[in-house]
Amino acid sequence: MYISETYWNNFRNLKPRHLFWCSGLNLLTGKNGSGKTNMLEALNLACGWGTFYNARAAELRTWYGGNVTGNTEISCNALGEEQVISEIFISSRISVKTNKERTSFSELRAHIPALCFLPYDMNLIDGTPGVRRAFIDKLCALISIPYAKRLSDYKRLVRHRIKLLREGKSPNITSQLISFIGSWIWSVRCSAVKMLDENVSFESPLNALSPFPLRVSLKLGGMENGEECLNEADAMKDKFIEKLKFYSEREVKAKVPFVGPHRDDILISVYGNKGNSDFSPSAVLSRGQKRRSVISLILASGRVMELKLKRKPLFLLDEVFSELDEDGRLIVANALYDSGWQIFAASAENTFSNWQGKVYQLRDGDILKL
Repeated sequence: MYISETYWNNFRNLKPRHLFWCSGLNLLTGKNGSGKTNMLEALNLACGWGTFYNARAAELRTWYGGNVTGNTEISCNALGEEQVISEIFISSRISVKTNKERTSFSELRAHIPALCFLPYDMNLIDGTPGVRRAFIDKLCALISIPYAKRLSDYKRLVRHRIKLLREGKSPNITSQLISFIGSWIWSVRCSAVKMLDENVSFESPLNALSPFPLRVSLKLGGMENGEECLNEADAMKDKFIEKLKFYSEREVKAKVPFVGPHRDDILISVYGNKGNSDFSPSAVLSRGQKRRSVISLILASGRVMELKLKRKPLFLLDEVFSELDEDGRLIVANALYDSGWQIFAASAENTFSNWQGKVYQLRDGDILKL
């Protein structure tokens, strides 16, 4: 899929505009505060995701000056495997339409498979386990429609279990349901991570992104090192319940749950050529090489989406070229082009002599195609 045209009105600092986009690479340039990230947020909403940084609907109304006329809205025409018209209406709340029918964000995401990565999200290697869980959760939410809802239900159960533990009550009332939903989330994550690992080392131009082959694995929360995902759902649930019993006394003392997806981590390692040893990327890669490796993982997630959904994904990348030298920027730009997917990349710099796509410059919320 790819976005062919968009329209927005009264959204943040963006001037009302109707734009046509390149089906390949689109580079958004401009100074800080010019509106690059706001434009990515508008596209993110149009593809079925929420606001950035959990912004409230009232914060999305324009502030560029003058009297505000008309509603705050975003519309998008996507083409490819099917034609999809998405419409986002923003007042005191956000409502969504797909092909003129009222729908939900999760249903819209199934039609336009898109992933957005902000600078914070790009810290997969040196960041916290929460950053890596957020990365895999976005991928799982696209390849499995029930995932987002069940993950929300699971988080609610974890909060309830913590409340019971802090009140000195037995958490066993939640054990059956939390093991059922938690083991299901484990199974989806396991499948996604396995495919991610297979595709990050796939023979392709993406290999030029990372100087060494990468390995990706899932460490299940509460499991010992070496304990892996089980193939059968019932076996996974039984393992979950077994670990709940094992950690029950420790949970009562610490008043926090020790078992479940909320404690998972995505392990990323560099595969050494000598002795078949795995190394931590933090130990062997420079900052620029880490950034290129992260982009390799992001594009590998696109391969997973393409295989599972049978349609091309699109990506929204904010400050994707930061921490890269000129050679690194060229390698990344070529890898984005070789993917064959639609890419919206925002960068404060416009120093790409070999950019194989369209370039747009933003100034105070207005946009000009160069």
